[in-house]
Order: sequence, then C-alpha cells, then structure tokens
Amino acid sequence: MPGLYLALVLTVIALNLAAATIGAYSWFLDRVWIAFWYLLRVAQLGTLVFVVTEFVLYLSGDKADDQLHYLYVVLPVVVSFLAEGMRAGAAGQELGEVDHHTLSPEEQEEVAMLIVRRENGIMTVAAAVTAFLIWRAAVTTAGMF
Repeated sequence: MPGLYLALVLTVIALNLAAATIGAYSWFLDRVWIAFWYLLRVAQLGTLVFVVTEFVLYLSGDKADDQLHYLYVVLPVVVSFLAEGMRAGAAGQELGEVDHHTLSPEEQEEVAMLIVRRENGIMTVAAAVTAFLIWRAAVTTAGMF
C-alpha cells in the first residue's frame, strides 16, 4: 500500500503544480488557455481522490502518528472551496457598479478578459497552495503503514 499511496501523492502534487505553472504562465502572458482550466479540474479531481483515499485509510486503521497530517489532508478542500467562491466574485470585482449592458462590445470584451485573468490568478494560487499542502500531508505520514 505505501507504494500506491506514494504514487497517488506524487501524481496529485504534479497535477496541481502543472496547473499552477500553466496558470501562472498564461496569467503572465495575459492569454486565455482553455487547457489550464481542464488541467485544473483534473488536478481538483485528483485532490478529491487523495482526500477520499486518506479517509478510507483512516477508517481502516492506517493512522498517522502526527494529527497535523489530517489538517494537511482537509485544507486542500477548504482552499478549493474558498478559491471557487473568490472566483465567483471576480466578475463583481471587475464590474463594480457598471451596468455591462451600457458598455460597447469592445469594452465588454475587455472587461471579460479582466474577469478571466482575475479568475485565472485566483485558481493558479489555489493549485499551488494545494500542491504544497498535499506535500506537507505526505511528509507527516509517519506511522500510517
């Protein structure tokens, strides 16, 4: 089991780091890359699989000596929910009190790009933080197996 666990951990960390890297690069270039969003969702799914696996291991009796390990397991889910909530508010942050119907098509496109860039930045940071938290969870697994 330790080998499968390690493979899962490394895969999920790699997915989140890849999403964070591509997201940062596209944010820096101020471009929209659809691949980032697909990779981000795959990384989030991998993170969910990791968390569920941890709970199954816990219930089956494989418990870490350090209880801080479980904080590192749960925090990526919290980070993901917070990031999605912040992402949902990105449009309101960019638009403010402006009625988008009064904007010209060019201005609407500019505002849309600003919203997507803000969402990209938020989710990029979330992916990087998630990778770090899962790495910390892996470091604190002593006594599990």
